[in-house]
Amino acid sequence: MKMNRLPVAVCLTLLVFIALAGKYESLITAASPVTLNTPCAWTGTWNTSWDTFGSSGSAIMILTQSGNIVTGTYANSEISGTINGTSSGSSLTGIWTDNHNSGSFQFIMSANCRGFNGTYLSATGGSGIWDGYLTFSPAACLRLTVAQVKDSRDNIAYDPGTTTPRGTVDGNQVKTKVNIDNCGTATQNGTVSLIRNSTTIAELANQTVGTGSNARTVAELSFSAAGLAWDNFGNRTERHQLIARFTTTAGRVFESPVISFMVRPRPVILVHGYVSNASTWTTYQNNYLKSIGITEAFAVDTLNTNGSTSQDPRGVDIYVNAGRLKTYIESKAAATGAEKVDVIAHSMGGLIVRLYISGLMDFDKGRVHQLIMLGTPNGGAKLADAAVNGKLTGLEEFGATVKGLIEYPSLPELTTGYVQKFNTLHTQPQDTKFYAVAGHYVCNEDWGVIENNYEEKPNDFVVAVNSVFAIPLNGKWTHPTSTIGDCSGYHEGMLNHGGSREGGQQIFDRYVSPLLRGIAPPFTPSSPENRAVPINETKLTHQFTTVQTDLLKQSQRLEFSIPTESSTPVTFIVVAPANQVLVSLRSPDGDVITPATRLSGVTYTVFQDNLFPLTLYTVETPAIGTWTIIVESTPQTLSAGVPIATFTSITSNIQLDILPRLRRDKLATP
Repeated sequence: MKMNRLPVAVCLTLLVFIALAGKYESLITAASPVTLNTPCAWTGTWNTSWDTFGSSGSAIMILTQSGNIVTGTYANSEISGTINGTSSGSSLTGIWTDNHNSGSFQFIMSANCRGFNGTYLSATGGSGIWDGYLTFSPAACLRLTVAQVKDSRDNIAYDPGTTTPRGTVDGNQVKTKVNIDNCGTATQNGTVSLIRNSTTIAELANQTVGTGSNARTVAELSFSAAGLAWDNFGNRTERHQLIARFTTTAGRVFESPVISFMVRPRPVILVHGYVSNASTWTTYQNNYLKSIGITEAFAVDTLNTNGSTSQDPRGVDIYVNAGRLKTYIESKAAATGAEKVDVIAHSMGGLIVRLYISGLMDFDKGRVHQLIMLGTPNGGAKLADAAVNGKLTGLEEFGATVKGLIEYPSLPELTTGYVQKFNTLHTQPQDTKFYAVAGHYVCNEDWGVIENNYEEKPNDFVVAVNSVFAIPLNGKWTHPTSTIGDCSGYHEGMLNHGGSREGGQQIFDRYVSPLLRGIAPPFTPSSPENRAVPINETKLTHQFTTVQTDLLKQSQRLEFSIPTESSTPVTFIVVAPANQVLVSLRSPDGDVITPATRLSGVTYTVFQDNLFPLTLYTVETPAIGTWTIIVESTPQTLSAGVPIATFTSITSNIQLDILPRLRRDKLATP
């Protein structure tokens, strides 16, 4: 190619331009997959011309493109040369060599794929303009572009006209539009597919692309975004690369430029338990979940399990709470554009979610992807049996003055008898995965609480491990372990961290976080002895003696005599707010056992967190004779007095059946 020499300033300017172009080319080439074609194919015959400030020429150029690599020849009556370049988007950059000279070039394809404008630089210092237009293209010439990625909830994951797309949600069904333009001379038939990370995720066969100046076929393909918010190692993968591919029946392959689409994690719904509210999840929302990239987390604030509102002064039953949960989940799913949500539930909250899933969730939607239960009494709680027995059978005489927990429907719904019958109706997961973490609490503290010997061991001081695991589960773990136990396995501390009895951070890191991120928790599941107990095998192992009641006033001391006739383990129980009473025990031999007494075979347990108003003394081998429960007032005892109920619990195979009515008829209208 014959070139005139240019002024030094012009040459330097062009050299800078070419250098920058070469740098740009190297960056694009390194980032682009080797199989990626440009939006317009360079393959074809081109009529080209060049102009170097007065000196001009023309040549026929024949190019062939394979992936990003373009090679070809050009010739006229005086020169013949070769072209070697790399395409990126609409740009082609590379080296030209002919029988007169050599140098570099950059061509920019026109929008209609029928021409290009370009520049060149020769080794001898010449430079100029090099243009061309297409005179012939092969029969197979297709241009593919991904026009839009949008899911079934109208979230835009990719749109060239949207600068900040919201992104789809993990688990949503995604719809993709692919424009296919025919730049060749023959109709093409073949298969359109979507490729993500070298894997075909959607395919549409028997597509025909016609010919003509504006020939275009729009193909619509769908795929699921399930699992795309996280990689195989549980790391956030907000953006994914996607290309469209057209494979002709003759085997030729055309691909679109790479686009990226956004995926958000599933929203997390947080459900509190008995005698609790939405604020219990503050640490989860502000710390735990944000630390792994989940910002759409919602603590349910419409449930009432403790009579905390003037609208529901006695709380509401589990069916009403499940109906409120349904409304809440649907509203948050709509607000976030999510087809599915994850639910984390503490304690009784797990029972409410199970009722929603089995009886109220839209079966065709499968709204809950997974339920993670923390300390949920899936087999009931013996402590609830004791509290209900004392309130129900012993304190009725106090009428409206009784403000104990029996006034709230939620407490009877935690009894072992109620939950076992509940399980016969509400064990269907409806394609939801069920996971459970149980606490194992054994703790030496100055104020005397060591462990709860009333519930089956191991337990979290409120709920037995075997109760948490009383239903079929996809995965189950005991924290810290089923054989060791420590202070961090405390029931009320499963959500928070900081204190000795708060294992929330460990439980989240070890079990909850991996499950949310789609990977298996690295810690070994619970040992086989903590198995789910079939409903028809479940038997209660305790019964209650006659309840004695009285009203304890300020500066008063009450005594309740209870005879024992065997040396089998017995638990002496007082139902009253722990801060308003001081309870001690006198044996038939006259020995007085107080909270400060540390005797072998005697365990003192008091509940100070308002879960259950109980004080318990468990005696492993009681002396036969008359025992006395001594109840004294404290400075916190109400001036009007506090109702007291006392009784004992002994080992027995007789089943206790104190149940509110199971309202299966209320499923459709909570």
